[in-house]
Order: sequence, then structure tokens, then C-alpha cells
Amino acid sequence: MIDFPLVVGSFLVAIIVGLTGMGGGALMTPMMMLFFNVPLWPPSRATWSPPRS
Repeated sequence: MIDFPLVVGSFLVAIIVGLTGMGGGALMTPMMMLFFNVPLWPPSRATWSPPRS
């Protein structure tokens, strides 16, 4: 199912990135944490693994 508030927020971030050249991650990450309750921690296991010794 499509999450329309997330779609609208992403569109607004894309407009701001296009106008300013600022990185999308710098705008999208705080928006997802503050408005969509995406947790900051713990990181996903798919994107992080401990270093091998």
C-alpha cells in the first residue's frame, strides 16, 4: 500500500534538493525520524556487519 504522507514528503524533499543542491539524505533522514517514527537505532542488519578479525 502507498503511504501518501511519505510520498508527499519525499516530493517536497526532492523539490528542495533540486532548488538548493543540498544532499537528499540530509533532509530525508530527519524528516523520516521526526514525522514517520523511523528509529535511529539499532541500524539494520542488512547494512551493517561487525568487522572480521
